[in-house]
Amino acid sequence: MNIFGNKRIGLITGPSGVDRNLNSTIDIINKNFNLTTLYSPEHGVRGNFQA
Repeated sequence: MNIFGNKRIGLITGPSGVDRNLNSTIDIINKNFNLTTLYSPEHGVRGNFQA
């Protein structure tokens, strides 16, 4: 059962947003739900931008 139904989901995350197997929370949520928006700190969601 999908508790979010068909709703659009936004995620606040950064490079440390991983599970215990180092899978990105972005990938996990996008695989199972309708992830439409990402919010991140100044260095990007994957940490690949310099300050």
